[in-house]
Amino acid sequence: MQKSMGVSNQNYHYILTSLFVICVCMVIYASYITGQYGEYFSINPVHKHMHWTTPTDSNETSIKRVTSQNETAENTQILPYKYILLWNKVSWFSRKSAGAADICGNCPIIRDRNQINGQHTGAVLVEWESNPQNPPNSKQRRFDQLYVWWGMEGPSITKKGNPERFKLYTDNFFNATLTFRRDSTFYNPVWTWSGNISIANLVRNGFGGLEKDLGKLLQRKTKVAAWMVSNCALGSNAKRRIAFSQDLIDNGLKLDRFGKCFPKSGSTPRRYEPEFFRFIEQYKFYMSFENAIHCTDYITEKFQINALAAGVVPVVMGARKADYQAIAPPHSFIHVDDFASAKDLVEYLEYLDSNHTAYAEYLAWRTMDPYDLYPYGRHIGFCDLCRTMFGVSPDDHRPFSEIYRLRNSSYPANRPIRQYHVKSIYDWWFVSQTTECLG
Repeated sequence: MQKSMGVSNQNYHYILTSLFVICVCMVIYASYITGQYGEYFSINPVHKHMHWTTPTDSNETSIKRVTSQNETAENTQILPYKYILLWNKVSWFSRKSAGAADICGNCPIIRDRNQINGQHTGAVLVEWESNPQNPPNSKQRRFDQLYVWWGMEGPSITKKGNPERFKLYTDNFFNATLTFRRDSTFYNPVWTWSGNISIANLVRNGFGGLEKDLGKLLQRKTKVAAWMVSNCALGSNAKRRIAFSQDLIDNGLKLDRFGKCFPKSGSTPRRYEPEFFRFIEQYKFYMSFENAIHCTDYITEKFQINALAAGVVPVVMGARKADYQAIAPPHSFIHVDDFASAKDLVEYLEYLDSNHTAYAEYLAWRTMDPYDLYPYGRHIGFCDLCRTMFGVSPDDHRPFSEIYRLRNSSYPANRPIRQYHVKSIYDWWFVSQTTECLG
């Protein structure tokens, strides 16, 4: 009888011990699950604003949630990241990431070539100006990896170096492009590198300290036309635009010219500082003359920032009129191609100078809804590249943090990346252009 009871007590203690161990394991597991997937189990709503950091080691990176009341939450969670490997040195380029991580995704820009086959390297970026002695091996490219050709200058500039270097890359070497051309895989307009001012965002943000009252802006205009230029010879249109500006002056236009090409003109405020915009806005017109003529989509900061952002009507010479119309606010610019001669253009500018109503119509876009201005809501350039590496559709304009937070079947990592194999960079970049563009 006593022996039987002893065995029973042993079993009893064994069962209690087992239950205790199971309970401890469940608590630990529940803590792990809550930490990893807290948004599934949390009663509180998921907050929209997230601040992301770059990877602290080779495997993970954290974000910290900020509540809608701007209170820092205790919990952090592991988030995905992908590297953009810059293959060339590109000494002038100091950017560390693709953009705001909560909008674009978490994409640090690295330069370590040893990471080319790393699981987190989603793109290899080859910049046009460099001629790498040891280009990346496209035969080792993973199916989920992008080899991106990155071009910033127009064809008339890039061909001045060694255009044959473009033939170093065999057909279909690249499966993506990042340039100012709208038919690139990733549209990366030049003006994003000179102040990063989007006209749509400028209007949406109330012109960010610039004069937003159209009446007051018009009152400040006491001079006719201005132009700043420092490139006097490089490019298919560099010399031509200087000669054309002289024709405008000879035909009576009150044009003030500044920059290295006109050393006796005096100094001007540093570009894109508040004083710069106040200096420009006293003029009615700005000569947005590019260094290349009729090169597809080659439109720079001379148009978007020096003129439109400053509240001045741009007189443009460069890309075709249709290219400007594709990205510009309606009725916001004057194209030199619409006039048979410099004399005809001067007469029209003088008419607008004397007719305040007609002139004001060129600035009416500043009162538009930003939703109707290009590229409102569209993610471009490096930001679009990063989102694509995570499989986000270009038609999905939501912030990346919102897409990631859903954690369902539309989670971007589950989508295949889009690729556009470029049969020949040389043909696409040079052969497709006119002789005017190439000079």
